[in-house]
Amino acid sequence: MTDHDERIAEPLTGALRRHAGEAPAAEGLAERVLARTSIRRTRRGFAAVAAVVLAVVVLSLGAVLLAQDRGGDPVSEPVLPQGWRWESYRGVAVGVPSTWGYGVPGPAWCAALPDGERNTTRPGAVGRPAAVPAVGCPSEYPPLAEREQWLTFADSGDVGIREFDRGWVEETRELDGVFVTLFSADVDLRSTVLGTLRPGNEEIALGCGPMHPAAEGRTYRPEAGAPLAPEDVRSVSVCRYARSDAVPDGPPLLAARFASGDEALRLASAVLTAPEGAGPDDPANCAPEYDYGPELILLHLRAEDRSQEVVVRYAGCEGNGTDDGTIRRALTGDLMRALEPPPTNPGQLQVVVAQLLR
Repeated sequence: MTDHDERIAEPLTGALRRHAGEAPAAEGLAERVLARTSIRRTRRGFAAVAAVVLAVVVLSLGAVLLAQDRGGDPVSEPVLPQGWRWESYRGVAVGVPSTWGYGVPGPAWCAALPDGERNTTRPGAVGRPAAVPAVGCPSEYPPLAEREQWLTFADSGDVGIREFDRGWVEETRELDGVFVTLFSADVDLRSTVLGTLRPGNEEIALGCGPMHPAAEGRTYRPEAGAPLAPEDVRSVSVCRYARSDAVPDGPPLLAARFASGDEALRLASAVLTAPEGAGPDDPANCAPEYDYGPELILLHLRAEDRSQEVVVRYAGCEGNGTDDGTIRRALTGDLMRALEPPPTNPGQLQVVVAQLLR
């Protein structure tokens, strides 16, 4: 086990031992931790089962963990209500109900959905900065019958409260340069959600550190390790980062998720069985500022006795592919589809990479 894994395993194990008596019965636990999400930024559902230990600690026990504060001393994490999850962005974290999906249309709420998708109202949704259609909707938010509770992250904004009709309120708070906005008509829920806002860390972000050298330059390669077979992988932390020089000052972590079971196997198989090589690239249409793209995904593949980082680049005109420190591999359609579940789905794809999804 690496030092990285020990930093994650120790607080999880300690919290589990301290709160084992509070844990719900194991029967039916996996079904209760199914997370309702969206493969696209719109409305399509996707369910993923977290590891049982992580489910007990993060969801059923309200994410009672130990972490390190900025001075390095152990501190207790705030307790989330049962059935909630953490969302991480640019060095901050906030808790939301696990029933909330992903993808907030914002001011483009009236835009037509792709063929085959229906506009259904969800309990709530989490949104991160992304391009939105240039659509002139008749109001800032949908009509009452179509409204959802929305939590959004932004790199700029105005702190305060804005009141709308029928008790709906938009409240924005700022922490470490990140603006978090919640749109809801539920006063108690708004208070609880925004009350969890805090600086993020690797434990809250499911193994994804707010900072990582992979985001700092094109020369980074993971430390080489013993080869892993797909069937050896028990869990995967999926960490989506902005390239440090492509974002304002602050941690570049954009989103994090945790995969286990069949989903971890699918990810590991797509990564470790891809053909050796690189690409696809488009060097004929390449400007220096776009060569390696503005973002990347870092995977932490974990087996019983070791772990391995894999860098995945997909947003540039050069340098696309995966790298585990020993072998570079080309991107494939299977890998790009395995990376689609939100909130870590790629925000930008080079055209030649997007063609893999056809």
